Formats: sequence, C-alpha cells, structure tokens
Amino acid sequence: MSRLELPRLALVLLVDAPFGYAAREFHGEVVTDLESATSRLSRGESCAVEIRDDRRAWLELGRAQHVPIRVLRFGAVAPSRLLREGFRHVLEVTLDTVVVRTPMPFDRRDDHGPFDVVGDIHGCLSELRCLLHRLGYTEAGHPDSRKVIFLGDLVDRGPDVHGVVTLVTAMVKRGHALCLPGNHESKLARKLRRPPRAMDALADFIEGLPSHYVLDDGKLVVAHAGLPLTMHGRDSGAVRAFALYGDTSGETDEYGLPVRADWAARYEGAATVAYGHTPVPEAVWTNNTICIDTGCVYGGALTALRWPERELVSVKAERVWAEPVRPLQVGVGAGLMPPKK
Repeated sequence: MSRLELPRLALVLLVDAPFGYAAREFHGEVVTDLESATSRLSRGESCAVEIRDDRRAWLELGRAQHVPIRVLRFGAVAPSRLLREGFRHVLEVTLDTVVVRTPMPFDRRDDHGPFDVVGDIHGCLSELRCLLHRLGYTEAGHPDSRKVIFLGDLVDRGPDVHGVVTLVTAMVKRGHALCLPGNHESKLARKLRRPPRAMDALADFIEGLPSHYVLDDGKLVVAHAGLPLTMHGRDSGAVRAFALYGDTSGETDEYGLPVRADWAARYEGAATVAYGHTPVPEAVWTNNTICIDTGCVYGGALTALRWPERELVSVKAERVWAEPVRPLQVGVGAGLMPPKK
C-alpha cells in the first residue's frame, strides 16, 4: 500500500474514484453538494467529494474558503487537463492508496508556549540583544522554556541586518524561536535567487517560513501584518498576501505609500492577533488585536508581547537609524489596556 499525506484541513476532490474508496478513506467527510461542503469548510472541517464535470465551482469554493485543494486522480482524466483548469495539486492514486492527515506548518495549536512575540527589528541588532536579555534569554535559551516568535521584517533600513539574521536563524535552528516572513524578507528572497548559489540557504529559510502561526489551542494567532478571523488556520494566496502586506484600499497617500485599511477595527474574533508591519508610536490594543511594531529603526522602541501574560516589554532605540516616510500613527479604535481574558 502507498501512503498519501494530505493537510488536516483541505478540500479533497476525487476524480473517477473506485466504488467505496471515498467512504473508506474519508469516512464522515464525504459530501455531495456545494452547500454541505461550504458548511464544513467554514467550520474548519475537511471534506471530500467525488466529482465528474463542473469542477470550476469546486475550485472557486476552495479559493473562497482559503483552504488547500487536492485532486486525487484515478487515471481517467488527463492531469494536464486538470492543471489547465486551474488545479495546482493533482495527485495520481490507486485503490491501495492510504490517506494520512498531517497538520499544516502554521498549525501549532498544541504549542502552549509561553511565548515572547517580537515586533519588526529592521537590522537593529543591539536593541534586539538588549530586549532578549531583558526577557531572560541566553545562548542556552530561556530558563522557563519560553520561546521567541519573530514577526518578520528582520532586514532593511537598520545598521546590522546580517547580525540580526544570523542571531534569529541560530535561535530558530536551536528550537528557541519561531519566525515569520515579513514583506521585506519576501522581497529579499526574490533578490537572493539571482546571486550565486551561496545565498540559496537563506532564500530557502525565508521561503520555508509559514504565512502565520496558530498557537496555544487557537488562543493566539501571529502574522506579520495581521490576519482576519476568516483566514486563521487557512492557506491560500490571499492568506499569504494579507499576512505579508495587510489590508490596503488600493489607493496611495500623499507620501506615495499604500493606504492601509484598518482591519483590526472590524475584528471580532476570540483569538488574540499579534502583528507588526505598520509602525506605531506605542503598542495598542484594538478589538483583541495588538500591533507591536513600535518603530525601533525610526528611533522608537523594540517591543515584545509576553504570552499568555499579555504584558509588553520594550527597549528604546539607541538612535534614529532611518527616517520614516510618513509619521507614525496610532490605529483607529485603539486602547492602551489589554482586553479582558
């Protein structure tokens, strides 16, 4: 028998499956119509469906629900045809194929921390070392087994990008930290693919980072630019774009920068969302979300959110390392006190 690993949350489409295969491998997940599939996926439950024609509707459903789509093909329909229809993951299987569910890289619900979530660093190595020391970290880790979560934008603008990247990647490799990509890392990875292959290791590291993390039984969600409730624990191009760049209106302001929509002002989820990306003069709470990019590289501070304590720890910048293009502003509807647990 062959073994096929599928994401724990996915829309599985079976093309010309033998009789009984769906019931055997997807017991309790099989649906026959779009309405039932939509209901299951919206609740965060996988579903499988045997399809013949009219595959476009199922493709649109998976995209709308921000879930991975896996097509299991049993031989009748040519894979090239499915790829032309827009399906990216077409897997050839047989009656002997056994399905095994695996969590997605961002699904760390079983990891209860405790955590120290650190905002945008932008090459400010001295401030990062000072913050980690204040939080109690040494090269051996943390005496209380705490773990750092870096929210991305490690690079650009500041005085020692190489030093920051070296420190962060070492902590991740030792198991003392988790890391997310920021939009600046995404840009860097594309550039690194053009130099000699010596830079491939760093590009691989960046490209291997998940868009976000769901932690502590789903109580904490972290993403570089934030994430609305409908995207928690999901995976799609739209999810990755939002996690990197946030919600924009499509317009530009008087500084020539994108106008960012205030997604946090509309947030109603039970999970706390910690994020950075948009520098603010002070970390503030908005509807159980908090932006902890306090503009260290602009002369502000480097801030960490301690979880589950919901406490903030900051170190002031040594100096102004770069001038902001536009003034730092507090988000709409923000408050200085954390929401009640």
